[in-house]
Amino acid sequence: MYDKQSIMNAAAEHGTIFFDCNLLPVVPQVGQWFCEIESVDSDDYDDMVSPEALVEYRGASQSGHRVMPEYSDCDRTPRGLALIRQ
Repeated sequence: MYDKQSIMNAAAEHGTIFFDCNLLPVVPQVGQWFCEIESVDSDDYDDMVSPEALVEYRGASQSGHRVMPEYSDCDRTPRGLALIRQ
């Protein structure tokens, strides 16, 4: 399991939000699947994170990286603290 601080440290150190399961940076490839990890909004659990969505990497555009959530017809920008490659 990940905690918010370790994810934020990895993102700051490597300058990316795309990681493998060991929080080592990866270069996303079109068609790869990632789990979006988001911060838990709670006073009791301020350092916890939660897996929120399984997304397929769709590539980069002028507006940035694009992902498509599982069972969705529309792509969007990534959300969350990090995307962990599956």
